[in-house]
Amino acid sequence: MNMVSQDSARANRVLGALPMVDYLPMVSQLEAVQLQPGQILEEPGAPASHVHFPISCAITLVSATRDGDMSELALIGREGLVGMPALLGSTGTALQSVVLRPGLAYRLPSAQFSQALQRSSAMQSMAMRYVQSLMVQMAQGVVCSLHHSVLQRLSSWLMVHQMVTASDQVLATHETIAHMLGVRRES
Repeated sequence: MNMVSQDSARANRVLGALPMVDYLPMVSQLEAVQLQPGQILEEPGAPASHVHFPISCAITLVSATRDGDMSELALIGREGLVGMPALLGSTGTALQSVVLRPGLAYRLPSAQFSQALQRSSAMQSMAMRYVQSLMVQMAQGVVCSLHHSVLQRLSSWLMVHQMVTASDQVLATHETIAHMLGVRRES
């Protein structure tokens, strides 16, 4: 039986699904990092230096208005990766990536990730399938924000949070959750 350590880079589902022939050339370039709540991984308009593969952390993709109001577009955990610009051949993003739940991630310099995509059709396939699932999560969020009550949206957010973090504990303030749902804290 092939058991993967919970702290191994292979615990990330994108990296874990790669054939060893595609994974092994990246191992020496993967760096384990402990991410802290509120840490910003990507800023709008700024080039992303790394692609992050969460293990035990959760990262939220948010969009902000000029007035500073924010809404969560997606929540990413060990099922995915943060670094869409490197995947899509762009130099920057319009979104902000912020650590919501602290924990372990592995990061790979964006240039090495681009090389891995060129070398590995399996990496291309896994990354693009993840982009599709991220788009579905974002689309569902738009539908929910337009057609569901705040209570229904909160329930959905808690369910996604539990799936992404594999934990029943939410490490977020009421203020943070309100920002993620795009509502006032009082709601």
